[in-house]
Amino acid sequence: MTCAKCQSENLADSVFCEECGASLEAACPSCGAGNRPAAKFCRKCRAPLAAARVRAPHPQARNPKQQAEPMEH
Repeated sequence: MTCAKCQSENLADSVFCEECGASLEAACPSCGAGNRPAAKFCRKCRAPLAAARVRAPHPQARNPKQQAEPMEH
C-alpha cells in the first residue's frame, strides 16, 4: 500500500506508514471502523465512504464569474 502523504510503499496489512507514521486507513463516518483509503464502502457496516471524501473540482469546471457570463460560440 502506498502512503498518500510520503509515497512510501508499505505492507498490505499496515495501518500506519512505516516511513512517516501517517494513518493508512480512513475512518467510516457511520461506525468509525478503519478502511483502506480507496475503499468505496465500509468493511464493517457497508456504509458508503465516497461521500465522506472531499473531492477536488473538475479542472474544466467553470468558476462563478464564468457562469454569469454567456458562453460565446
